[in-house]
Amino acid sequence: MMKFRNRYISVLCASLVFASAVPATGLTALAAQGDPSVIYDGAERDFRLENAEGTDLFPEFKQMMPGDEVPQEINVAVEHTDGPVTVYLTPGPAAAEKPEIFKNVTLTVRADGRVVSETTLDQLSQIPGGSEGENQGIELYTFEKPGEKTLEATLKVEEEAGNELMDAQASVNWKFTVQDYSSGNTVRIRAMDLTAYTGGDSMSNESFPTARYYIEAPRGVELDEITFYIDGTDAFTVPEEAEDGEIIQELEETFTYLSGDGAQAPSENDEAPGLYEIGIEEEGRLTAKVGGDEYSVVYEPGTLTVRYVTDPEGVLEGSEDIATPVTVDAASAARTGENESGSAADVPADKAIGVVSADTTFRTNGKTDIAGLTEEDETGQIALMCDDILSLGTDIENRVEQMTGRAEEFLTARGNSLEQRQYEYKYLDLINEHDGNAWVSSSEGVDVYYPYPEGTSYETAGDTVFTILHFKDLHREYGFESGETIEQLINDCEVEAVPVEATEQGLKFHVPESGFSPFAVTWQPKDLHTGPVDDGSGDGAEETVAETGDQTNIFPWAVAVLLALAVLGAGGYIRWSYKRKRK
Repeated sequence: MMKFRNRYISVLCASLVFASAVPATGLTALAAQGDPSVIYDGAERDFRLENAEGTDLFPEFKQMMPGDEVPQEINVAVEHTDGPVTVYLTPGPAAAEKPEIFKNVTLTVRADGRVVSETTLDQLSQIPGGSEGENQGIELYTFEKPGEKTLEATLKVEEEAGNELMDAQASVNWKFTVQDYSSGNTVRIRAMDLTAYTGGDSMSNESFPTARYYIEAPRGVELDEITFYIDGTDAFTVPEEAEDGEIIQELEETFTYLSGDGAQAPSENDEAPGLYEIGIEEEGRLTAKVGGDEYSVVYEPGTLTVRYVTDPEGVLEGSEDIATPVTVDAASAARTGENESGSAADVPADKAIGVVSADTTFRTNGKTDIAGLTEEDETGQIALMCDDILSLGTDIENRVEQMTGRAEEFLTARGNSLEQRQYEYKYLDLINEHDGNAWVSSSEGVDVYYPYPEGTSYETAGDTVFTILHFKDLHREYGFESGETIEQLINDCEVEAVPVEATEQGLKFHVPESGFSPFAVTWQPKDLHTGPVDDGSGDGAEETVAETGDQTNIFPWAVAVLLALAVLGAGGYIRWSYKRKRK
Protein backbone atom coordinates (compact mmCIF):
# COMPACT_ATOMS: atom_id res chain seq x y z
CA MET A 1 0.00 0.00 0.00
CA MET A 2 1.27 3.45 -0.88
CA LYS A 3 1.91 5.71 2.09
CA PHE A 4 2.10 9.48 1.74
CA ARG A 5 4.56 10.52 4.41
CA ASN A 6 6.75 13.36 3.13
CA ARG A 7 7.16 15.07 6.47
CA TYR A 8 9.78 15.93 9.01
CA ILE A 9 10.29 17.58 12.37
CA SER A 10 11.44 21.16 12.65
CA VAL A 11 13.72 22.49 15.34
CA LEU A 12 11.32 25.26 16.28
CA CYS A 13 10.12 24.90 19.82
CA ALA A 14 8.79 26.73 22.81
CA SER A 15 8.57 25.71 26.42
CA LEU A 16 5.52 25.09 28.55
CA VAL A 17 6.27 24.94 32.26
CA PHE A 18 3.64 24.30 34.88
CA ALA A 19 4.19 26.38 37.99
CA SER A 20 2.35 28.08 40.81
CA ALA A 21 1.63 31.37 39.08
CA VAL A 22 1.03 32.87 35.66
CA PRO A 23 3.46 35.65 34.68
CA ALA A 24 2.07 39.13 34.28
CA THR A 25 3.93 39.77 31.03
CA GLY A 26 2.20 39.05 27.75
CA LEU A 27 2.82 39.69 24.08
CA THR A 28 3.94 43.29 24.44
CA ALA A 29 7.35 42.63 22.91
CA LEU A 30 5.82 40.83 19.95
CA ALA A 31 2.95 43.17 19.27
CA ALA A 32 5.14 45.70 17.50
CA GLN A 33 6.54 43.02 15.25
CA GLY A 34 3.28 41.31 14.33
CA ASP A 35 1.96 37.91 15.28
CA PRO A 36 4.50 35.07 15.57
CA SER A 37 4.57 32.96 12.41
CA VAL A 38 5.78 29.52 11.42
CA ILE A 39 6.41 29.09 7.69
CA TYR A 40 6.94 25.86 5.79
CA ASP A 41 9.11 26.20 2.66
CA GLY A 42 8.30 23.40 0.23
CA ALA A 43 11.43 24.04 -1.82
CA GLU A 44 13.77 23.75 1.18
CA ARG A 45 11.54 21.24 2.98
CA ASP A 46 12.10 23.14 6.19
CA PHE A 47 10.40 25.48 8.67
CA ARG A 48 11.39 28.97 9.73
CA LEU A 49 10.07 31.16 12.52
CA GLU A 50 9.31 34.88 12.24
CA ASN A 51 8.20 37.61 14.67
CA ALA A 52 9.09 35.64 17.76
CA GLU A 53 11.48 36.03 20.65
CA GLY A 54 14.21 33.54 19.82
CA THR A 55 12.48 30.26 19.02
CA ASP A 56 9.53 30.93 21.32
CA LEU A 57 6.35 30.63 19.27
CA PHE A 58 4.04 30.37 22.30
CA PRO A 59 5.07 33.04 24.82
CA GLU A 60 1.68 32.79 26.55
CA PHE A 61 1.97 29.03 27.15
CA LYS A 62 4.25 29.44 30.13
CA GLN A 63 3.98 29.19 33.90
CA MET A 64 0.44 27.79 33.74
CA MET A 65 -1.43 26.31 36.68
CA PRO A 66 -4.54 24.14 37.10
CA GLY A 67 -7.65 25.99 36.00
CA ASP A 68 -5.86 28.21 33.46
CA GLU A 69 -7.07 28.49 29.87
CA VAL A 70 -4.74 30.52 27.64
CA PRO A 71 -5.32 31.36 23.93
CA GLN A 72 -2.44 32.18 21.59
CA GLU A 73 -2.74 33.39 18.00
CA ILE A 74 -0.15 32.20 15.48
CA ASN A 75 0.24 32.54 11.75
CA VAL A 76 0.91 29.35 9.80
CA ALA A 77 2.02 29.63 6.17
CA VAL A 78 3.29 27.41 3.37
CA GLU A 79 5.21 28.50 0.30
CA HIS A 80 6.84 26.97 -2.78
CA THR A 81 4.51 23.96 -2.89
CA ASP A 82 2.41 22.54 -5.73
CA GLY A 83 0.14 20.20 -3.82
CA PRO A 84 -1.77 19.79 -0.55
CA VAL A 85 0.27 20.31 2.64
CA THR A 86 -1.03 19.54 6.14
CA VAL A 87 0.80 21.10 9.10
CA TYR A 88 0.80 19.36 12.49
CA LEU A 89 1.93 20.29 15.99
CA THR A 90 3.14 17.79 18.57
CA PRO A 91 4.43 18.38 22.12
CA GLY A 92 7.52 16.25 21.58
CA PRO A 93 8.45 13.28 23.77
CA ALA A 94 7.53 14.76 27.16
CA ALA A 95 3.79 14.02 26.82
CA ALA A 96 4.46 10.44 25.74
CA GLU A 97 6.89 9.83 28.61
CA LYS A 98 4.60 11.36 31.28
CA PRO A 99 1.02 10.62 30.19
CA GLU A 100 -0.28 10.85 33.76
CA ILE A 101 0.77 14.50 33.87
CA PHE A 102 -0.67 15.56 30.52
CA LYS A 103 -4.02 13.77 30.55
CA ASN A 104 -5.63 16.92 32.01
CA VAL A 105 -4.04 19.33 29.52
CA THR A 106 -6.10 20.03 26.39
CA LEU A 107 -4.98 21.76 23.20
CA THR A 108 -7.67 23.18 20.89
CA VAL A 109 -6.95 24.69 17.47
CA ARG A 110 -9.48 26.96 15.69
CA ALA A 111 -9.44 28.44 12.21
CA ASP A 112 -12.03 31.02 11.11
CA GLY A 113 -13.91 30.40 14.36
CA ARG A 114 -14.34 26.64 13.86
CA VAL A 115 -12.53 23.89 15.75
CA VAL A 116 -9.94 22.16 13.55
CA SER A 117 -8.57 19.80 16.22
CA GLU A 118 -8.90 19.18 19.94
CA THR A 119 -7.13 16.59 22.08
CA THR A 120 -5.31 16.07 25.38
CA LEU A 121 -1.51 16.17 25.24
CA ASP A 122 -1.11 12.62 26.54
CA GLN A 123 -2.62 11.38 23.27
CA LEU A 124 0.09 13.04 21.22
CA SER A 125 3.59 11.68 20.73
CA GLN A 126 6.73 12.51 18.83
CA ILE A 127 6.62 11.27 15.25
CA PRO A 128 8.99 8.32 14.88
CA GLY A 129 8.77 7.67 11.17
CA GLY A 130 5.36 7.86 9.63
CA SER A 131 3.95 4.35 9.68
CA GLU A 132 0.30 3.87 8.75
CA GLY A 133 -2.12 4.63 11.58
CA GLU A 134 0.50 6.45 13.61
CA ASN A 135 -0.41 9.52 15.65
CA GLN A 136 1.08 12.52 13.83
CA GLY A 137 0.18 15.21 16.34
CA ILE A 138 -2.67 17.69 16.29
CA GLU A 139 -3.67 19.07 12.88
CA LEU A 140 -3.24 22.81 12.49
CA TYR A 141 -4.40 23.36 8.91
CA THR A 142 -4.41 21.82 5.42
CA PHE A 143 -3.31 24.11 2.58
CA GLU A 144 -4.45 23.14 -0.92
CA LYS A 145 -2.06 25.75 -2.35
CA PRO A 146 0.53 28.20 -0.99
CA GLY A 147 -0.94 30.64 1.50
CA GLU A 148 -1.24 31.59 5.15
CA LYS A 149 -3.82 31.27 7.91
CA THR A 150 -4.14 32.86 11.36
CA LEU A 151 -5.01 30.20 13.93
CA GLU A 152 -6.00 30.34 17.56
CA ALA A 153 -4.37 27.66 19.72
CA THR A 154 -5.88 27.38 23.20
CA LEU A 155 -4.18 25.44 25.99
CA LYS A 156 -6.34 24.48 28.97
CA VAL A 157 -5.18 22.90 32.23
CA GLU A 158 -8.12 21.27 34.00
CA GLU A 159 -8.65 22.14 37.65
CA GLU A 160 -8.62 18.45 38.60
CA ALA A 161 -4.96 18.34 37.57
CA GLY A 162 -4.22 19.71 41.04
CA ASN A 163 -0.85 20.27 42.62
CA GLU A 164 0.51 17.03 41.15
CA LEU A 165 0.77 18.77 37.79
CA MET A 166 2.45 21.86 39.18
CA ASP A 167 4.95 19.85 41.19
CA ALA A 168 5.93 18.00 38.04
CA GLN A 169 7.45 21.14 36.52
CA ALA A 170 6.95 19.49 33.13
CA SER A 171 8.61 21.11 30.15
CA VAL A 172 7.21 20.75 26.64
CA ASN A 173 9.20 21.29 23.46
CA TRP A 174 6.67 21.87 20.69
CA LYS A 175 7.59 20.50 17.27
CA PHE A 176 6.08 21.03 13.83
CA THR A 177 5.68 18.41 11.13
CA VAL A 178 4.07 18.28 7.72
CA GLN A 179 2.51 15.88 5.28
CA ASP A 180 3.60 17.28 1.94
CA TYR A 181 1.76 15.82 -1.07
CA SER A 182 3.66 17.94 -3.60
CA SER A 183 4.61 16.11 -6.74
CA GLY A 184 8.35 16.88 -6.32
CA ASN A 185 11.14 14.55 -7.32
CA THR A 186 13.00 14.35 -4.03
CA VAL A 187 13.68 11.32 -1.81
CA ARG A 188 14.43 12.16 1.80
CA ILE A 189 16.61 10.22 4.23
CA ARG A 190 16.27 11.32 7.87
CA ALA A 191 18.36 9.96 10.74
CA MET A 192 16.47 8.72 13.80
CA ASP A 193 17.17 10.52 17.08
CA LEU A 194 18.91 8.15 19.53
CA THR A 195 19.86 8.02 23.22
CA ALA A 196 22.82 6.02 24.55
CA TYR A 197 25.48 5.89 27.25
CA THR A 198 29.23 6.14 26.66
CA GLY A 199 30.89 2.93 25.48
CA GLY A 200 29.77 -0.37 24.03
CA ASP A 201 30.42 -1.60 20.52
CA SER A 202 28.44 -1.52 17.28
CA MET A 203 28.33 -2.79 13.72
CA SER A 204 30.81 -0.09 12.72
CA ASN A 205 33.25 -1.30 15.40
CA GLU A 206 32.95 1.96 17.34
CA SER A 207 31.41 3.15 20.60
CA PHE A 208 28.57 5.02 18.88
CA PRO A 209 25.27 3.17 18.34
CA THR A 210 24.39 2.19 14.79
CA ALA A 211 22.30 4.84 13.05
CA ARG A 212 18.76 4.14 11.85
CA TYR A 213 17.08 6.07 9.07
CA TYR A 214 13.59 6.99 7.93
CA ILE A 215 13.12 7.19 4.17
CA GLU A 216 10.35 9.27 2.62
CA ALA A 217 9.52 8.75 -1.04
CA PRO A 218 7.60 11.11 -3.35
CA ARG A 219 3.91 10.51 -3.88
CA GLY A 220 3.22 7.40 -5.94
CA VAL A 221 6.65 5.84 -5.35
CA GLU A 222 7.16 2.74 -3.20
CA LEU A 223 10.41 2.48 -1.26
CA ASP A 224 11.31 -0.95 -2.62
CA GLU A 225 11.10 0.48 -6.16
CA ILE A 226 13.93 2.95 -5.53
CA THR A 227 17.56 2.27 -6.43
CA PHE A 228 20.04 4.55 -4.68
CA TYR A 229 23.46 5.44 -6.08
CA ILE A 230 26.59 6.73 -4.34
CA ASP A 231 28.61 8.95 -6.67
CA GLY A 232 26.45 7.67 -9.51
CA THR A 233 27.87 4.14 -9.38
CA ASP A 234 27.56 2.12 -6.17
CA ALA A 235 23.93 0.99 -6.12
CA PHE A 236 21.80 -0.24 -3.21
CA THR A 237 18.13 -0.67 -2.30
CA VAL A 238 16.16 -0.62 0.96
CA PRO A 239 13.10 -2.62 2.07
CA GLU A 240 9.66 -1.01 2.27
CA GLU A 241 9.75 -1.02 6.09
CA ALA A 242 12.59 1.54 5.95
CA GLU A 243 9.81 4.10 6.25
CA ASP A 244 9.54 3.06 9.90
CA GLY A 245 13.25 3.15 10.70
CA GLU A 246 15.95 0.97 9.16
CA ILE A 247 19.69 0.37 9.30
CA ILE A 248 21.21 1.20 5.91
CA GLN A 249 24.48 -0.64 5.84
CA GLU A 250 25.76 1.16 2.77
CA LEU A 251 25.76 4.54 4.56
CA GLU A 252 28.70 5.51 6.78
CA GLU A 253 27.40 7.58 9.67
CA THR A 254 29.33 10.33 11.43
CA PHE A 255 28.77 11.83 14.89
CA THR A 256 29.72 15.46 15.48
CA TYR A 257 29.71 16.92 19.01
CA LEU A 258 27.38 19.92 19.18
CA SER A 259 28.39 21.45 22.50
CA GLY A 260 31.19 23.60 21.12
CA ASP A 261 31.54 26.82 19.15
CA GLY A 262 31.50 26.65 15.37
CA ALA A 263 31.88 23.69 13.04
CA GLN A 264 33.69 20.65 14.40
CA ALA A 265 35.11 17.51 12.88
CA PRO A 266 33.28 14.22 13.50
CA SER A 267 34.09 12.72 16.89
CA GLU A 268 36.13 9.55 17.27
CA ASN A 269 34.19 8.33 20.31
CA ASP A 270 31.34 9.26 22.65
CA GLU A 271 33.41 9.95 25.77
CA ALA A 272 31.92 13.44 26.16
CA PRO A 273 28.29 13.49 27.35
CA GLY A 274 25.95 15.76 25.45
CA LEU A 275 24.39 16.11 22.02
CA TYR A 276 25.88 14.86 18.74
CA GLU A 277 24.65 15.43 15.19
CA ILE A 278 24.17 12.21 13.23
CA GLY A 279 25.48 12.78 9.73
CA ILE A 280 26.59 10.60 6.83
CA GLU A 281 29.77 10.68 4.76
CA GLU A 282 27.71 10.31 1.58
CA GLU A 283 25.69 13.51 2.05
CA GLY A 284 25.48 15.36 -1.28
CA ARG A 285 26.73 12.31 -3.18
CA LEU A 286 23.46 10.34 -3.31
CA THR A 287 20.99 10.08 -6.19
CA ALA A 288 18.04 7.76 -6.83
CA LYS A 289 16.18 6.21 -9.75
CA VAL A 290 12.80 4.57 -10.23
CA GLY A 291 12.78 2.94 -13.62
CA GLY A 292 14.10 5.61 -15.94
CA ASP A 293 13.11 8.53 -13.68
CA GLU A 294 15.83 10.26 -11.68
CA TYR A 295 15.32 11.73 -8.19
CA SER A 296 17.46 13.93 -5.99
CA VAL A 297 18.23 12.71 -2.45
CA VAL A 298 18.18 15.05 0.55
CA TYR A 299 19.66 14.00 3.90
CA GLU A 300 18.35 15.36 7.22
CA PRO A 301 20.61 14.77 10.27
CA GLY A 302 19.37 13.40 13.58
CA THR A 303 20.55 13.92 17.17
CA LEU A 304 22.33 11.43 19.41
CA THR A 305 22.03 12.13 23.15
CA VAL A 306 24.92 10.59 25.09
CA ARG A 307 24.15 10.33 28.80
CA TYR A 308 26.70 10.59 31.59
CA VAL A 309 28.65 7.71 33.12
CA THR A 310 30.98 8.10 36.11
CA ASP A 311 34.15 6.92 34.35
CA PRO A 312 33.76 7.42 30.57
CA GLU A 313 37.48 6.89 29.89
CA GLY A 314 37.49 3.61 31.81
CA VAL A 315 34.33 2.45 30.04
CA LEU A 316 35.86 3.13 26.62
CA GLU A 317 39.14 1.44 27.54
CA GLY A 318 37.34 -1.60 28.95
CA SER A 319 38.82 -1.23 32.43
CA GLU A 320 35.45 -0.27 33.91
CA ASP A 321 32.41 -2.51 33.36
CA ILE A 322 29.14 -0.79 34.22
CA ALA A 323 26.69 -3.45 32.99
CA THR A 324 26.10 -7.21 33.03
CA PRO A 325 23.90 -9.24 30.66
CA VAL A 326 20.34 -9.97 31.75
CA THR A 327 19.05 -13.51 32.21
CA VAL A 328 15.71 -15.33 32.08
CA ASP A 329 16.50 -17.61 35.02
CA ALA A 330 16.77 -16.04 38.46
CA ALA A 331 17.81 -19.34 40.05
CA SER A 332 20.90 -19.60 37.83
CA ALA A 333 21.91 -16.00 38.43
CA ALA A 334 24.31 -16.86 41.22
CA ARG A 335 26.88 -14.33 42.31
CA THR A 336 30.61 -14.93 42.08
CA GLY A 337 31.62 -18.14 43.82
CA GLU A 338 28.08 -19.36 44.43
CA ASN A 339 27.29 -21.12 41.17
CA GLU A 340 28.49 -24.71 41.43
CA SER A 341 26.92 -25.81 38.13
CA GLY A 342 28.85 -23.28 36.10
CA SER A 343 25.71 -22.62 34.02
CA ALA A 344 25.61 -18.92 34.85
CA ALA A 345 28.08 -16.16 34.21
CA ASP A 346 29.85 -14.87 37.32
CA VAL A 347 28.08 -11.88 38.83
CA PRO A 348 30.24 -9.60 40.97
CA ALA A 349 29.08 -9.51 44.55
CA ASP A 350 28.31 -5.79 44.40
CA LYS A 351 26.22 -5.93 41.21
CA ALA A 352 22.49 -6.35 40.71
CA ILE A 353 20.98 -9.08 38.55
CA GLY A 354 18.42 -8.36 35.84
CA VAL A 355 15.86 -11.07 35.06
CA VAL A 356 13.47 -10.73 32.12
CA SER A 357 10.56 -12.71 30.76
CA ALA A 358 11.41 -15.04 27.88
CA ASP A 359 8.65 -13.47 25.77
CA THR A 360 9.52 -9.83 26.43
CA THR A 361 10.08 -7.53 23.46
CA PHE A 362 13.12 -5.28 23.45
CA ARG A 363 13.17 -2.05 21.46
CA THR A 364 15.99 0.36 20.79
CA ASN A 365 15.02 3.66 22.46
CA GLY A 366 11.49 2.28 22.74
CA LYS A 367 11.04 2.60 18.95
CA THR A 368 12.51 -0.13 16.76
CA ASP A 369 13.23 -3.82 17.30
CA ILE A 370 16.68 -4.65 18.60
CA ALA A 371 19.39 -4.12 15.99
CA GLY A 372 22.76 -2.46 15.66
CA LEU A 373 24.95 -5.48 16.17
CA THR A 374 28.64 -6.24 16.18
CA GLU A 375 30.39 -7.78 13.20
CA GLU A 376 31.60 -10.70 15.29
CA ASP A 377 28.37 -12.32 16.45
CA GLU A 378 25.51 -10.37 14.83
CA THR A 379 23.59 -10.32 18.11
CA GLY A 380 22.43 -7.75 20.58
CA GLN A 381 23.55 -8.11 24.19
CA ILE A 382 20.97 -6.63 26.55
CA ALA A 383 22.50 -5.73 29.89
CA LEU A 384 21.50 -4.02 33.12
CA MET A 385 23.63 -0.95 33.61
CA CYS A 386 24.82 -0.33 37.16
CA ASP A 387 26.77 2.84 37.84
CA ASP A 388 27.83 4.84 40.85
CA ILE A 389 26.65 8.27 41.82
CA LEU A 390 27.84 11.23 39.76
CA SER A 391 29.76 14.15 41.18
CA LEU A 392 29.51 16.40 38.10
CA GLY A 393 32.27 18.68 39.34
CA THR A 394 31.12 18.73 42.96
CA ASP A 395 31.96 16.70 46.04
CA ILE A 396 30.18 13.33 45.88
CA GLU A 397 29.43 13.62 49.60
CA ASN A 398 27.40 16.75 48.82
CA ARG A 399 25.42 14.82 46.20
CA VAL A 400 24.74 11.97 48.64
CA GLU A 401 23.70 14.46 51.29
CA GLN A 402 21.27 16.18 48.92
CA MET A 403 19.73 12.93 47.75
CA THR A 404 19.49 11.63 51.30
CA GLY A 405 17.74 14.81 52.34
CA ARG A 406 15.24 14.38 49.50
CA ALA A 407 14.69 10.74 50.47
CA GLU A 408 14.17 11.63 54.13
CA GLU A 409 11.55 14.21 53.19
CA PHE A 410 9.62 11.44 51.46
CA LEU A 411 10.08 8.91 54.29
CA THR A 412 9.12 11.37 57.01
CA ALA A 413 5.98 12.40 55.11
CA ARG A 414 4.77 8.79 55.01
CA GLY A 415 5.49 8.15 58.70
CA ASN A 416 8.75 6.19 58.46
CA SER A 417 11.30 6.73 61.22
CA LEU A 418 14.84 7.81 60.37
CA GLU A 419 16.64 6.34 63.40
CA GLN A 420 19.69 4.25 62.45
CA ARG A 421 18.60 4.38 58.82
CA GLN A 422 21.29 3.72 56.20
CA TYR A 423 21.36 4.44 52.45
CA GLU A 424 22.97 3.09 49.30
CA TYR A 425 22.55 4.69 45.86
CA LYS A 426 22.78 3.27 42.35
CA TYR A 427 21.73 4.27 38.84
CA LEU A 428 20.08 1.61 36.64
CA ASP A 429 19.13 1.35 33.01
CA LEU A 430 18.81 -1.25 30.25
CA ILE A 431 21.33 -0.95 27.43
CA ASN A 432 22.46 -2.90 24.37
CA GLU A 433 26.22 -3.40 24.79
CA HIS A 434 26.44 -4.50 21.16
CA ASP A 435 24.89 -1.27 19.94
CA GLY A 436 27.04 1.44 21.48
CA ASN A 437 25.29 1.12 24.87
CA ALA A 438 22.05 2.38 23.31
CA TRP A 439 19.17 2.67 25.75
CA VAL A 440 16.59 -0.10 25.25
CA SER A 441 13.18 -0.85 26.76
CA SER A 442 11.61 -4.17 27.81
CA SER A 443 7.88 -4.60 27.15
CA GLU A 444 7.45 -6.79 30.26
CA GLY A 445 9.81 -4.81 32.47
CA VAL A 446 12.71 -6.23 34.47
CA ASP A 447 12.95 -7.99 37.85
CA VAL A 448 15.98 -6.56 39.64
CA TYR A 449 17.81 -8.59 42.30
CA TYR A 450 19.87 -6.12 44.30
CA PRO A 451 22.74 -7.46 46.46
CA TYR A 452 22.25 -7.19 50.21
CA PRO A 453 24.08 -4.13 51.55
CA GLU A 454 27.08 -4.72 53.77
CA GLY A 455 26.02 -5.89 57.22
CA THR A 456 22.75 -7.44 55.99
CA SER A 457 21.89 -10.79 54.40
CA TYR A 458 19.02 -13.05 53.42
CA GLU A 459 19.45 -15.02 56.66
CA THR A 460 18.98 -11.86 58.75
CA ALA A 461 16.41 -10.20 56.50
CA GLY A 462 13.66 -10.83 59.02
CA ASP A 463 15.38 -8.44 61.42
CA THR A 464 15.67 -5.60 58.94
CA VAL A 465 13.17 -3.41 57.08
CA PHE A 466 14.33 -2.56 53.56
CA THR A 467 12.87 0.25 51.49
CA ILE A 468 13.74 0.99 47.87
CA LEU A 469 13.25 4.48 46.56
CA HIS A 470 13.07 5.55 42.94
CA PHE A 471 13.88 9.12 41.94
CA LYS A 472 11.56 9.23 38.98
CA ASP A 473 12.49 10.57 35.52
CA LEU A 474 15.89 11.73 36.74
CA HIS A 475 17.77 10.61 33.65
CA ARG A 476 21.42 11.40 33.10
CA GLU A 477 20.95 14.41 30.88
CA TYR A 478 21.63 17.02 33.56
CA GLY A 479 22.39 20.44 32.15
CA PHE A 480 21.69 19.50 28.51
CA GLU A 481 18.88 22.05 28.53
CA SER A 482 19.81 25.68 29.11
CA GLY A 483 19.52 26.74 32.74
CA GLU A 484 19.15 23.23 34.16
CA THR A 485 21.11 22.37 37.30
CA ILE A 486 21.37 18.96 38.93
CA GLU A 487 20.50 20.48 42.29
CA GLN A 488 17.18 21.80 40.99
CA LEU A 489 16.40 18.55 39.17
CA ILE A 490 16.93 16.59 42.39
CA ASN A 491 14.78 18.96 44.38
CA ASP A 492 11.96 18.84 41.81
CA CYS A 493 11.93 15.12 41.02
CA GLU A 494 9.18 12.79 42.21
CA VAL A 495 10.21 10.13 44.74
CA GLU A 496 8.26 6.87 44.82
CA ALA A 497 8.39 3.66 46.85
CA VAL A 498 8.00 0.25 45.22
CA PRO A 499 7.41 -3.21 46.68
CA VAL A 500 10.54 -5.17 47.58
CA GLU A 501 10.95 -8.80 48.54
CA ALA A 502 13.87 -10.48 50.32
CA THR A 503 15.09 -13.50 48.31
CA GLU A 504 18.18 -15.68 48.30
CA GLN A 505 19.45 -13.89 45.19
CA GLY A 506 18.97 -10.44 46.71
CA LEU A 507 16.35 -7.75 47.26
CA LYS A 508 13.86 -8.23 44.44
CA PHE A 509 11.82 -5.42 42.93
CA HIS A 510 10.20 -4.88 39.54
CA VAL A 511 10.93 -2.01 37.15
CA PRO A 512 8.31 -1.52 34.41
CA GLU A 513 9.05 -0.73 30.78
CA SER A 514 11.17 2.42 30.41
CA GLY A 515 11.01 2.90 34.21
CA PHE A 516 14.71 3.14 35.02
CA SER A 517 16.57 6.07 36.61
CA PRO A 518 18.37 6.52 39.98
CA PHE A 519 17.44 4.24 42.87
CA ALA A 520 18.20 4.22 46.60
CA VAL A 521 18.19 1.24 48.92
CA THR A 522 17.61 2.25 52.55
CA TRP A 523 17.29 0.02 55.60
CA GLN A 524 17.05 0.04 59.42
CA PRO A 525 16.51 -2.48 62.27
CA LYS A 526 12.97 -3.78 62.36
CA ASP A 527 12.42 -2.81 65.99
CA LEU A 528 13.09 0.84 65.14
CA HIS A 529 10.78 0.95 62.13
CA THR A 530 7.57 2.98 62.10
CA GLY A 531 5.06 3.65 59.37
CA PRO A 532 3.91 1.54 56.40
CA VAL A 533 5.82 -1.30 54.79
CA ASP A 534 4.71 -2.09 51.25
CA ASP A 535 4.57 -5.86 50.99
CA GLY A 536 2.83 -5.82 47.62
CA SER A 537 -0.66 -6.29 49.07
CA GLY A 538 -1.57 -2.67 48.45
CA ASP A 539 -3.16 -2.17 51.87
CA GLY A 540 -0.31 -0.13 53.35
CA ALA A 541 -0.31 -2.27 56.51
CA GLU A 542 2.09 -1.22 59.25
CA GLU A 543 3.81 -4.54 59.60
CA THR A 544 7.12 -6.01 58.62
CA VAL A 545 7.79 -9.27 56.87
CA ALA A 546 8.34 -12.60 58.49
CA GLU A 547 11.80 -14.03 59.10
CA THR A 548 11.20 -16.42 56.21
CA GLY A 549 12.73 -13.75 54.01
CA ASP A 550 9.37 -12.68 52.57
CA GLN A 551 10.21 -9.20 53.67
CA THR A 552 8.90 -6.56 51.34
CA ASN A 553 9.50 -2.90 51.46
CA ILE A 554 8.80 0.12 49.47
CA PHE A 555 11.10 1.65 47.07
CA PRO A 556 10.86 5.30 45.98
CA TRP A 557 12.24 6.44 42.76
CA ALA A 558 15.47 8.25 43.30
CA VAL A 559 16.75 11.61 42.17
CA ALA A 560 19.17 12.50 39.49
CA VAL A 561 22.37 11.41 41.06
CA LEU A 562 21.53 7.96 42.31
CA LEU A 563 23.61 5.13 41.06
CA ALA A 564 22.26 2.47 38.83
CA LEU A 565 21.83 -1.01 40.16
CA ALA A 566 24.14 -3.30 38.31
CA VAL A 567 22.56 -6.20 36.64
CA LEU A 568 24.31 -9.42 36.15
CA GLY A 569 23.42 -11.77 33.44
CA ALA A 570 24.08 -15.27 34.46
CA GLY A 571 24.71 -18.11 32.16
CA GLY A 572 21.63 -18.13 29.87
CA TYR A 573 22.08 -14.48 29.05
CA ILE A 574 19.93 -13.58 26.11
CA ARG A 575 20.82 -12.92 22.50
CA TRP A 576 18.55 -11.54 19.83
CA SER A 577 19.59 -12.20 16.26
CA TYR A 578 19.27 -9.55 13.58
CA LYS A 579 18.31 -10.47 10.05
CA ARG A 580 21.04 -8.68 8.15
CA LYS A 581 24.79 -8.65 8.26
CA ARG A 582 26.82 -5.51 7.74
CA LYS A 583 29.00 -5.67 4.70
